[in-house]
Amino acid sequence: MMNRIWSRISYLGLKSFDKNLFNRNIIIANRINFFIICLLLLLNVLTYINREISNGPYTIHTKVLLILLLICFLNVLFSYKTWHNLTKVNLIVFPSLIIVFLPIFYGNVQESDFIDAPIVIIGLSFIPQLILIPKLNNSLYLISSFYFLILVSFLDNILVYYSP
Repeated sequence: MMNRIWSRISYLGLKSFDKNLFNRNIIIANRINFFIICLLLLLNVLTYINREISNGPYTIHTKVLLILLLICFLNVLFSYKTWHNLTKVNLIVFPSLIIVFLPIFYGNVQESDFIDAPIVIIGLSFIPQLILIPKLNNSLYLISSFYFLILVSFLDNILVYYSP
């Protein structure tokens, strides 16, 4: 039962079940989306319970979790519709923008962001290594590499500009 569900999630949007390189990267992208959805659902439930128990505020970080969850659900829809390149672009671009830069642009800059944000960006820069093949998607691979390089390069200036 679980193997069948996992296989269905993995091969979502694929017409053939070949184990070629192109299908392998789509399978990995589908699995990453599923893992992120499970993680974000758990985090949203725990955040909701914590907020209800302690009468805490609805913060920008809660919005970040919800926006990421929405994007991952859209990625599943895009994979189902066989729009795999759009799924890959969403997995590359939006998590770093939403996790790191959305709170910064809302003015929520803390001292730990100067250490944590570059680590998060560098960690997210491994996603293109998993879901892109330089031989097949050379331009998208290079653009994503420059994208993360630019993010890390200008992050300190952005943090200083938006810090209180």
